[in-house]
Amino acid sequence: MGQAESNVTSGVKKQAGVSTQKLYKLVNLKGGGLLVDMMKRAINNKQFAEIDHAIKTKASRGRYIPIANLVKLRNCDRPKHKQLPEIRILENPEEDFDIEIDCPDVSEADYLINPSAYREVVWDIKERGAVGETILHLCLLNATSLHADLAKRLLRFYPKLINDIYMGDEYYGENVLHIAIVNEDPAMVKFLLDSGSNIHERCCGTFMSPEDQKGTRYDIIEQEPVCVNPITNYEGYVYWGEYPLSFAACLGQEECYRLVLAKHADPDYQDINGNTVLHMLVIHEKLTTFDMAYETGASLRIKNALNLTPLTLAAKLARVEMFFHIINIEREIYWQLGSITCAAYPLEQLDTIDTKTGNISKDSTLNLVVFGDKDEHLDLLEGVLIDLLKVKWETFVKAKFYRQFYLFAIYFFISLFAFGLRPKAIGEGYDEDNDKSRNITREISMNDTSNSPPKSLYFHNLTEFLCNYSAYQEVIMQTEISITNTSELYDNSTLPIDDSNDWTSFSECPLMDISTWENRIKLGAEGLLTIGALYYILTALREARFLGAKMFFENLSTAPSRVMFLFSCWLMLTVPFLKFFCLPKLEDHVAVAIMLTTSPYFLFFCRFVIKFSFQYNA
Repeated sequence: MGQAESNVTSGVKKQAGVSTQKLYKLVNLKGGGLLVDMMKRAINNKQFAEIDHAIKTKASRGRYIPIANLVKLRNCDRPKHKQLPEIRILENPEEDFDIEIDCPDVSEADYLINPSAYREVVWDIKERGAVGETILHLCLLNATSLHADLAKRLLRFYPKLINDIYMGDEYYGENVLHIAIVNEDPAMVKFLLDSGSNIHERCCGTFMSPEDQKGTRYDIIEQEPVCVNPITNYEGYVYWGEYPLSFAACLGQEECYRLVLAKHADPDYQDINGNTVLHMLVIHEKLTTFDMAYETGASLRIKNALNLTPLTLAAKLARVEMFFHIINIEREIYWQLGSITCAAYPLEQLDTIDTKTGNISKDSTLNLVVFGDKDEHLDLLEGVLIDLLKVKWETFVKAKFYRQFYLFAIYFFISLFAFGLRPKAIGEGYDEDNDKSRNITREISMNDTSNSPPKSLYFHNLTEFLCNYSAYQEVIMQTEISITNTSELYDNSTLPIDDSNDWTSFSECPLMDISTWENRIKLGAEGLLTIGALYYILTALREARFLGAKMFFENLSTAPSRVMFLFSCWLMLTVPFLKFFCLPKLEDHVAVAIMLTTSPYFLFFCRFVIKFSFQYNA
């Protein structure tokens, strides 16, 4: 349900405790009250003097109050961490805040100069109910004929009372027209409209918000509507779009809708989420009412706060029936022959390519369907969307896809040469008995400066020789060669030493050995792999720049094998540095990781071909 924060415990529970509220002595939520009893007697006796006198003495005549003061009053109901600074400093905001402080007297002329900065309030704010309601709200909440007559009597003396709204955060902005529509009372709706009710009043209370937005609500002191996090799934029990016209549409009240529309209400007005009447009907899946609203002038082109039109909103929420219904509304039919129809569909909202800029549109229908997380999104991949995919595949994707496949195949086979020809390196913990191939036999012939005849010595391991020089010295002395230290041995050597199989060369790093054709092929292949890895990384960065980081990583999340391959490319770029610093053991580990993360990329191509071929032939 999201992070829902509601004031049910503070406001609504106070409303239930009628004995603590002065207003509820006049009219309460149980159908009783002083004025209700008077109205009963007046109707029975046909004498209205008593009730008229009571109304004149119990009600006030109202005043203009700055919007900033009303926002502060509403802000008192919020949690401490979301309160405005001037409210947060109060120990008990609901009791300590006084709206009359710093509230200037506003004349009619001042109001007319800047009407958006003030609101006319008829019923005294301090004499309201627990959630900021007036006596007129209570009359319509009871929804009886007696209370309806009382409401009309109140409006007879105080006609401006009709536009008083709830002041508490729970139902802020709700007026009597909203309540009459919820009551499904067209007669009362007509009466209120004829009496001058505001047809564009915005009901933006917590109770009417999507569930996942209730915890994100906050106030800006200069702005009467609340602010919310625009990211939402629009799910809410009574999220009906703020305006009376949207209320009527979401509740399927066609008669009430037409009555409000006849007073020139605009169906394209947007709520805090940017939703119009048609957006709300998509959310609540009201197909019949959608047709009625569209036929009476509602627009299909308006985008909400998430940049979604009614069509793309239907795609995002996986409203299958509504989606195809809107598609059929927007298409242009060229001709029909029996059951065959030739029609054109607008690509502006369907295709992933923006028709105006040429950039990728992340809010396109096709993109929303492909990345949708509901099972119903699969049902949208038919009809015009599948036809669009087929055309895009044949026109743009097919040739490029196979070209990328062939390039990767070449890259992969080069990697086989590069890593398949790697000899085994000598590392720490070398064991001669376990790997005879590492033993080297070296013939060392040395000439003494005194023209002594050369002798031949066989050492099965040069390292062993160097480490146990004192043990071999006796053998050397038996050959009548006078050697005083190991440096003299090498200085006096005149015959070349065969290092072809020696990975512990002293003259150069063994990773850069090019003495054999295998090593030359290996180094050449590694150079080509480095160039190829750089090409793939630059291509990915170019793609990320074109798509945007968010969409790029969303694409990667659907192809783990590609993520592994790009990781292998980054590893490949480290190989030249490992050779430069002569780190053979670390390079071995990197080489293994590269091979393990490169080969699965074949699955990316195979999966795509099999999946698309299946859908194409289906």
